[in-house]
Amino acid sequence: MKPQLTFLSESAIELVFPEPLSDALLARVGAATGHFQHSEELRRLGVTDVVPAYQRIVFHFRGSEVAGDDILDAIRHMPLPPGKERSAPLHVLPVRYDGEDLEWIANHAGLTPDEVIRLHTVPEYRVAMIGFRPHFPYLYGLDERLAMP
Repeated sequence: MKPQLTFLSESAIELVFPEPLSDALLARVGAATGHFQHSEELRRLGVTDVVPAYQRIVFHFRGSEVAGDDILDAIRHMPLPPGKERSAPLHVLPVRYDGEDLEWIANHAGLTPDEVIRLHTVPEYRVAMIGFRPHFPYLYGLDERLAMP
């Protein structure tokens, strides 16, 4: 699917990749973000920040000082680089499975607490994006059986 480009506000433009979250999509978003962050043309047009998220990239600019339509056109005409899987360091995080919600999650998922622990510890998770606070990563790779409301 072709990415969609729209104004998010008077000082931000959003490039949305309308496809399911996957390793390939994360690689595409990452490659495109790096490409746009190093664009002299976008910098010259007034883009102040390029922020990736799960399935989108947001371009911030000085809304009262620059023409957002010019930025929109520039982004629209820039070729997107292919996404390439990147190697990243593996971080091992200590986890305790003695919380009050373990039993609730197991019951809700129709699993035993031991199965919940196994399903949670088997995958290697990827950081899909950094949240609104520094050092707050949103992870990708959770077994769907453990997704909770």
